[in-house]
Amino acid sequence: MIVLTHEPGEADKLAEGAYETVIANRASELPRRPRPDSVTDVLDWATEPLATAETALIMQLDLEQTRNALTNVGHLHPAGADG
Repeated sequence: MIVLTHEPGEADKLAEGAYETVIANRASELPRRPRPDSVTDVLDWATEPLATAETALIMQLDLEQTRNALTNVGHLHPAGADG
């Protein structure tokens, strides 16, 4: 899929929507969780460490907002190119 956009984050939103559509169609028996209220909610249910980008996708935030939220709760740990 090729997406041409001039809006920051627009391609990410489209990719997220496509991913959720695929999961809903391929694994409709899986329960859906409501959008978490905070990164702490995400960290509480995650069974393994998540990358900043994964947390951002779940939270529907941009990377900078996610880094700030993870830093505020003491969970931004340097790893690879990010955290």
